[in-house]
Amino acid sequence: MNTRSFLGVTAHFTYNGQLTSAMLGAYEFSTSHTAEHLKDKLKDVCEEWGIALSKITAIVTDNGPNIVKAVDLFLGKIFHLACCAHTLNLIAERSIKSVEGIVELLQNVRTIVTWFPTRWNSTFYMIERFILLRGDVNEIVNNYVSAPAMITSKEIEELRSIAEILRPLEAATAELCGEKYVTASTVIPLINGIQHECSKLSPTHDSAFKLRQAVLSEIEYRFGQVESVHFFAIACLLDPRFKKLHFKNPLACSRAITQIKENMRMIAHKKTENLPEESGANGESKNSVTAEEKPGFSVWNVHHGLVKKVQSQKNDSFLDSDSVTEELNMFLKSPITPFKSDPIRT
Repeated sequence: MNTRSFLGVTAHFTYNGQLTSAMLGAYEFSTSHTAEHLKDKLKDVCEEWGIALSKITAIVTDNGPNIVKAVDLFLGKIFHLACCAHTLNLIAERSIKSVEGIVELLQNVRTIVTWFPTRWNSTFYMIERFILLRGDVNEIVNNYVSAPAMITSKEIEELRSIAEILRPLEAATAELCGEKYVTASTVIPLINGIQHECSKLSPTHDSAFKLRQAVLSEIEYRFGQVESVHFFAIACLLDPRFKKLHFKNPLACSRAITQIKENMRMIAHKKTENLPEESGANGESKNSVTAEEKPGFSVWNVHHGLVKKVQSQKNDSFLDSDSVTEELNMFLKSPITPFKSDPIRT
């Protein structure tokens, strides 16, 4: 079977105060996917669309070593960001594969699902829908000799526990896939939320318990240093809904504040250039600022709890007034804004 390879490039930017995305192209690759060739294609795309390299804040890709190296060759390692939604998917996949018995159980479910003229491309949604429709599925498969064997009641309960462990990953992935609201500032709070929601679960099935431990270990391995990623740290600090709330590492927080101060000084020095800044229309945004929350569950529970906690404290204890410039200090000491507010317009 002959296959064709493509590199898709999408640009994300603000226009008239609105977050906007544009598909720049899907470019077929006839050469090998080496880092050098990928770097050349990225350069060609920028030249084709007249994108100045100074306007590029970051390049987000999957974790493939060739594309990661390509970004390094093109702009430098500091400009690369791994797609967090892709990383969460890897966490789910590798956690599931690490626990004996879960792969086999899910394969049995998938065999039943694919026997019907439909399929779900997400393990979590497959489990969730299968549990919901198990009565109808059971009645149908029992009436056909050619149908695969139905899942037992014990296995259904095990599936419930597995779904509860995967639910925070699914919720965070949905949040991070939004295009009409900011997502970089939500990474640190979301990782905090996933860890909080998974840690409080007490699965009774041995496989589900091992899955929970595997998920937490994978999160620590892949996101343990997320507060040290300056893009995410600065974005979180400057989001009036989060600021310092979700930082567990004081040193990482301090470094991010120092970087913000340096950026502020650099902007101040460029004031003489009198460059116009984009500003949106007044009033509240009609766009959603987060993904829609499902009733009965929210990966943002830990955030809401932290807001209540900090609101009960004095602002003076929230930040040392000598640690940052006066303007930044005033911002960080000001009250946390409502969770549903638009951080771009606040």
